[in-house]
Amino acid sequence: MVRACILGLLLLISTITSANLPEVKDPFALPMSTTCNELEQQLFSQFDHWQYQGFVEYAEDSQANPLSAWVTNQKEWIVVDVLTQSLVFSPWQVIAITKLKIEWQTILPVYCGKTITFIMTFMGL
Repeated sequence: MVRACILGLLLLISTITSANLPEVKDPFALPMSTTCNELEQQLFSQFDHWQYQGFVEYAEDSQANPLSAWVTNQKEWIVVDVLTQSLVFSPWQVIAITKLKIEWQTILPVYCGKTITFIMTFMGL
């Protein structure tokens, strides 16, 4: 009898406690309230403090990509090229580097249904 009362009391406490807990959501899922325009602005803002400062040109007979670029903010220098994806700029990928610009591209989620491009122009040293 005492055991049944204790079990009943524990069951009552657990249902009251679990009713007040917030719902746990997937931290990696985008909120459905994010519009495609908001998402684009968030992605473009990744480049706010970065500048294309310089490049390395490889020998003409090289099989490597003709250019690697130096991208900098006030604290860091990063080398980017079309062969590797920078974790700093993820999900952006470099699709072209010239002496005058770096062209970045990323694919928006399926519900937006488009690809966006960002052009970073050469600022020099």
